[in-house]
Amino acid sequence: MPKTIFKKKKKEDRDHFGSWNVPTSWEQVTLGQLADIERLYDGDAAGNVSGVNLLSVLCGKSVDEVMALPLEFVDILMTHLVFLATEPQHEPAASITVDGETYTINVKEKLKFGEYVDFDSLMKSNKCDYPSMLAILARKPGEEYNSDFIANVFPSRVEMFRKMPVPRALPLISFFLQWSANLLQLSRSCSLVKDQLNREVENIEDSLGRGGGPRWRLTLPRRKLRKLKKLIAST
Repeated sequence: MPKTIFKKKKKEDRDHFGSWNVPTSWEQVTLGQLADIERLYDGDAAGNVSGVNLLSVLCGKSVDEVMALPLEFVDILMTHLVFLATEPQHEPAASITVDGETYTINVKEKLKFGEYVDFDSLMKSNKCDYPSMLAILARKPGEEYNSDFIANVFPSRVEMFRKMPVPRALPLISFFLQWSANLLQLSRSCSLVKDQLNREVENIEDSLGRGGGPRWRLTLPRRKLRKLKKLIAST
């Protein structure tokens, strides 16, 4: 359990500042908190996150509440966060068991288009939202990612992953990051192909725009142009 700390022993001080639960190990940090912290770092160009924001996330308090604390008390809280400097040990794993239920990441070979679209959108909007990404990709045997799953299962699944202790979730996260790196490479390759097709379309359209020569010579370029446009629309 996170360590509970009071500002001072005096009752009036406890009533004013309340109790503060501060984690003392990675086992007491949830995946949701890790995602919130990573989002802070991701939004900071210098890569520095203030102790105020860090304490706000890890202690479950508002920034204003942290700012109102005496400096001496903040120093006490910060001394308990030294474990953050050491990464927890883990090995990548495609599956995890929670309360007797196994959740397995749906690897690229079995990935459905709907999963890819939602995962890709999430990566572009919030690449630190690990709980939601795992809720899309890591499911029980036989579960399908469809409209029924999204409406009735997805919210509670996100919440399950958000509350999961970081060391418990890290094997899945590591596997997921390796998997997503390969998927990103595939996505980039598709983008390069699409760019090349667009350039070819532009060249053909430019050639047709200039006209000239017998009409039969324009038939093949026009046919090719229609095929290229259909191909681009489907990618």
